Amino acid sequence: MRAAARVARSIQAPAEKRSTDEIVAEIMKEVKYLPVEVYVRRLIDDLRAGCSPFTGSRRDNKEYLSDLRKWTDKGKTLLSRAPRPLAAAVFAPERFESLYPLHGTALGINPRTRDYLAQDPERLSALNSELDRIRARCDELARRDLGKHAGAKSQQHHAAIASRTVLEAVASQTGTKLSLSRSATGKYCKVARLFFEAATGKHNENLQRACEAVARDPFATPFFTQNG
Repeated sequence: MRAAARVARSIQAPAEKRSTDEIVAEIMKEVKYLPVEVYVRRLIDDLRAGCSPFTGSRRDNKEYLSDLRKWTDKGKTLLSRAPRPLAAAVFAPERFESLYPLHGTALGINPRTRDYLAQDPERLSALNSELDRIRARCDELARRDLGKHAGAKSQQHHAAIASRTVLEAVASQTGTKLSLSRSATGKYCKVARLFFEAATGKHNENLQRACEAVARDPFATPFFTQNG
């Protein structure tokens, strides 16, 4: 009980909404490494942009991939049903139009002419191959369950990413060991809460679950942190 009371007092909401400079100063107090301030301010700007999850909505993705797979299957069936020589007229117009003026002549009843027009045009073969590629890619993405659940609190998740980013930058540049403790009083969660406050104005939000998810995610660190 006493420990909980101390935590509550330490994260008591400020009387007024704090400025960016005040929040940045508190983040810097936590991380204790001034050179990363440029990361901190950049991340706050990014968080305020309110971007949707990078991978989109899992439900929307699933529905679309299902529809797209059905469409490719129907497309393959439709292409296979193209009557000859209509397939050439559609997919090899230069071949068809060169012979069309001769359709009323003896050449028009020559079996070799028909055989020539019955050959699968390169464009038709390429389109079939592309539909196969799209279908296979849809299958792969469906297996990966791409996207976030609609109920996921993306702003909290992004604040946790920002916290992890800064702490990883500090660890990398100072040669110290990275710690992503998910304790509410730990540095990782504290900095995440501060980023969330900077982005939304909401103080002392519970970001433990978001921090836990980001800590487990091997792809959570933004590219610019890894590349300076």
